[in-house]
Amino acid sequence: MDLVTDAGLLGCKPASTPMDPTKQLQSDAGEPLADPTVYRRLIGRLVYLCITRPDITFAVNKLSRFLSNPCSEHLLAGERIGPVVQTLDTPFLVFASFLAHP
Repeated sequence: MDLVTDAGLLGCKPASTPMDPTKQLQSDAGEPLADPTVYRRLIGRLVYLCITRPDITFAVNKLSRFLSNPCSEHLLAGERIGPVVQTLDTPFLVFASFLAHP
C-alpha cells in the first residue's frame, strides 16, 4: 500500500490489467524526465513486489528496460501498475518459512 500512496495513486480506480496491451513503448517516448529518480524508485519497488505478485512481472520487465533514460510515457505506464496492485481480488503468493526441528 505504501507504493500506491507514495506514487499518489491512492484515490485511483482499480485496474484489471497492469499494462495497456496495445501500447508500444519506445526509448524516446515523450519528454525525458527532469528527475529520473522517481521512475527508478517506482520500478525498484515494483520489482520487489513481483515476488508476491507474478501478475505484474511482464509489465515491470518491460518498464525496467528504460531505467537508464526514462521518459514521461514510461512513467505513465509505470503508474498504471499502481491501481492493479491496489486490487484485492488479484491472486498473490504467500511464502511461509518452516523451521526444521532436529
